[in-house]
Amino acid sequence: MATALQFEGAEIDEKDIFCLDTGHILPGRPPPPSRIWDQQLLDTWRKSLIAPRTLHWREDLPFRFDAPDDWDERPALLRALELTARHARAIPGPAAWLALPRLLFALGLTQTPLACLVTGDKMLRLSPAGSVDALPRMMKRLERAAVEGLDRLKTSEALRQRTQAVLAAETRPGMLREAVALLSRGMAGPREVTAALGLSISGAGKLLARTEGLGLAVEITGRRAWRAYMPHDLALAFDYARRPVGRPPSPAHSLPARLDPVLAAFDAEMAAVTARLEALGIAHDA
Repeated sequence: MATALQFEGAEIDEKDIFCLDTGHILPGRPPPPSRIWDQQLLDTWRKSLIAPRTLHWREDLPFRFDAPDDWDERPALLRALELTARHARAIPGPAAWLALPRLLFALGLTQTPLACLVTGDKMLRLSPAGSVDALPRMMKRLERAAVEGLDRLKTSEALRQRTQAVLAAETRPGMLREAVALLSRGMAGPREVTAALGLSISGAGKLLARTEGLGLAVEITGRRAWRAYMPHDLALAFDYARRPVGRPPSPAHSLPARLDPVLAAFDAEMAAVTARLEALGIAHDA
């Protein structure tokens, strides 16, 4: 959403969108420009990303489109960018940029609509000639967006695995799981934890400090009182935390110990089958 609004000339970024959507105020940051904000636009776009695909991509276009004779021979990515350019010239506003993830999915370029693949170019609104000049920039922006999105996905998945391992290892978790669930909404402080879990302010602060000590959250305010905490992956995206240096830790072993005898028995059975095949002189793929 931030990317789409930036291509419309709005001075806004991801942190502003986060504050406007969740109602949180990030420390050390001025209030976001609410005069250019449209919550309904974000809600509608968010629903479109998870809505099942029911229409052919031609029927889903909000403008008239007559395909050229060689349309089916063009690469799918170039077709998507051409449709985005025509959409941008036909309808003003950020709708064309926001529709690109859904269009890439409809054309079979992605397995699901990916919100990170929103991009655009102001030249697309000028003329078909401007669209041709903008294509290389659009493709580079799509590549950067895909790489960044994949990096964020890996970071979130690593946090999820670490969270599961930490919670499973805690002998007295208390309300640690509930605190992590609150943090998954984006940000939490002692007052939010108190209202949600019924703890005292002191107890809520200690619970959040415990999540930070276990590496499940990052304290982003730098104050002794009324601290606020954020999940580690979001803190990295918003530059409230530094990426670790060196080789990342190995992912947690997710298989329970009770499966070890089952796997050992399976290996023994496969070894017996292999020996039987060798005795019969039958070639097999190891």
